[in-house]
Amino acid sequence: MSKIEDMLMAFIFGSVLPILLFLAGWWGSISLVPENTIFIIALIGLTAGVVIDILFLQKWLRNIYNTNLRLLIIIYLFYSICTFGFFMGVPIFNIIPGIMAGIFIGRRLYLGKKSMNETKYYIKKTCIFTTAVIIAISAASAFLALKDPIDTAGNLEGMFNIKSFQINTEMIIGLIIIGGLVLAASQYWLTKISAIITFRHGERSAE
Repeated sequence: MSKIEDMLMAFIFGSVLPILLFLAGWWGSISLVPENTIFIIALIGLTAGVVIDILFLQKWLRNIYNTNLRLLIIIYLFYSICTFGFFMGVPIFNIIPGIMAGIFIGRRLYLGKKSMNETKYYIKKTCIFTTAVIIAISAASAFLALKDPIDTAGNLEGMFNIKSFQINTEMIIGLIIIGGLVLAASQYWLTKISAIITFRHGERSAE
């Protein structure tokens, strides 16, 4: 692996446990300890994740492209949920994990010396998966938006500085449908392109 690839894989896979244990410490302790202790417990979880990374991450990274597919799916869903929560329910940023998935599968297929037919098949399956996830994320975002459409309309008007007209529920529904379709199509295309570029880069590097 190149140094950039090393750093990317270390960041993607090395961040899972620190984030997971931080969130587990935070949310798991909310009703159990005083409020001023919650952050300390979350920080302990984060530290535990970093320590585990120091001990085991390097060994895992040596064989990262042979990681079990089910575990990869869990990690992808984890990042998708975290991205959705971090950006407060705005689904557009969930395209980023899909691009990362494309890069990863492209490299995995190249190193696995798959045939062209197998490569096309697995890239297509990956694109379908990332698109299905972003559709689910978009549906969750739509549910939150329509749960209180008046508040959503106010947020949109403030965000885009709209003063000439008022956004109504029908406009929000239209935005959700059109935006969801564009987002799904973009996710499929970007996952596919990132996978193909990564796969071909591996081929060119070997020449």
